[in-house]
Amino acid sequence: MKETMIDFRSIPQLNYKDINYTENPEKLQEFIAFLPNEDGLLDAINERTKFPINRDVLVLELERQYNDMSRFDAIKNNLAALKDEDCMTVITAHQPCLLTGPLYYIFKIIDTINLAEYLSTKSDKKIVPVFINGSEDHDFEEINHFYLFGKKISWERPHIGSVGRLTTDGLEEVIGQLEEILGKQNNSQNIIQLFRQSLEKSTNYNDFVRQYLHEIFGRYGLIIINMDNHAFKAEFANVIKQELLNPMSKKLVSDTQQKLSLIGFGDQAHAREINLFYIDDHGRNRIEKQGNRYHIVDTDVSFSEEEILMELENRPERFSPNVILRPLYQEFILPNIAYIGGGGEIAYWLERKSLFQHYHIFYPALIRRNSVALLPKFIQKNLLKLDISVEELLGTEDEVVNKYVYNHASVELDLSPFKHEIENLYDKIAIIGGEVDATLSPSIKAEGNEQLKKLDQIEAKIRKSIKQKEEVQLNQLRKTYQYIFPEQGLQERRTNIIEFWVKDADIFDKLKQHLKPFNNKFRFLELES
Repeated sequence: MKETMIDFRSIPQLNYKDINYTENPEKLQEFIAFLPNEDGLLDAINERTKFPINRDVLVLELERQYNDMSRFDAIKNNLAALKDEDCMTVITAHQPCLLTGPLYYIFKIIDTINLAEYLSTKSDKKIVPVFINGSEDHDFEEINHFYLFGKKISWERPHIGSVGRLTTDGLEEVIGQLEEILGKQNNSQNIIQLFRQSLEKSTNYNDFVRQYLHEIFGRYGLIIINMDNHAFKAEFANVIKQELLNPMSKKLVSDTQQKLSLIGFGDQAHAREINLFYIDDHGRNRIEKQGNRYHIVDTDVSFSEEEILMELENRPERFSPNVILRPLYQEFILPNIAYIGGGGEIAYWLERKSLFQHYHIFYPALIRRNSVALLPKFIQKNLLKLDISVEELLGTEDEVVNKYVYNHASVELDLSPFKHEIENLYDKIAIIGGEVDATLSPSIKAEGNEQLKKLDQIEAKIRKSIKQKEEVQLNQLRKTYQYIFPEQGLQERRTNIIEFWVKDADIFDKLKQHLKPFNNKFRFLELES
């Protein structure tokens, strides 16, 4: 694949925080533990050895989670390796988006696999890639849809509580919609078969997501972990207990947010007095302390201090960390050295360093995932026909179109020399008029300004006429722009991988080959189909 790489700061859809961290991480060393480069990762590997975890519990639970799944040799080897104190992990995490959701979901996973492989060759440690399936999340509307060929496909069903615990009701209809849209394209039947077989093996939504991710990425050794787990929560119970009895999270995070605000970084996540949810038949609801009792918001359930501590001891799986504590939970359970995420994720991790230090939990290196736009053959052909580069597509749609009209106009559109002539002419007339009567000068200049406005109107009419004559080209330009930047946003935040997978069964291998670690540029990848 041919690729074009462009600086993050040239991509208008990326924000200040994202660009700043990617291009100048050394300026944020107060908020990170390791620089996001090879040397920083090797330092993280050495430092991680000072923070042991309970590997017996980790491996036992992973073995249970993989008990009903076909085993790739790479999975077997990585599960066995995790028993060894010299084995560490690289992690990414995401909500269980429907049929993988937007492209960046896939990019994060591939980056995690590639970084683990790379670091295993650069150190004497075995590094295992891990994907945390965020099945405890309860925001169904965020995960119940994806976009394919510009169409929105949704999973419609009643819902309450953690999405991973939902039954699979309605998913067969989603796969049916997908099958209808894909038709008989190259790889369509293989894709449909993979999802249907995954569904047949699953009792809930978490299982379904784990099954199909396992079939796609298992051969690379990707370990998929479900943190909605009794044993893992029991391990983390002391931190949960401190959050209930003597909560420090809000103060520590708020203090860090205040420091970040001084360098232009706004708050990324809202910290509460207690940063925990409670999961039961009522759903996943916040825990709030009112007086001497702990109330489960939007329910009639409440606990005394003694009762909630007893509940924690007996049913730790009912306590769910929110976005503030979730990073600590995963780092407490896994022997992790690096977290791979997008700009928004990195921004909220930057707010957590003091919280990790408070609980004496290892704070990992923070690695920005690759950002990529995929250009299939028909888009490449459009760019050639239009005689335009991807660099010329940076900006709003109207800016790109206007610039194209200006650069490709068959007549001269730059009327600025004439504007200068008019300005000079009226300036001279104003001087002459002012010598006769001082009050004439302002009115003459005002008349000049009116002439300039009329010239602007003439220029707009010429541009409109050119646009009409070149309507076919401009429509093609707009469609090309909208494909690469749907809804004026980034393709990776909207388009689903199936759009490319259906034409190329090897798309995952090819992406894995090209998405190398430690890249701080935005990539435009030209596909072969």
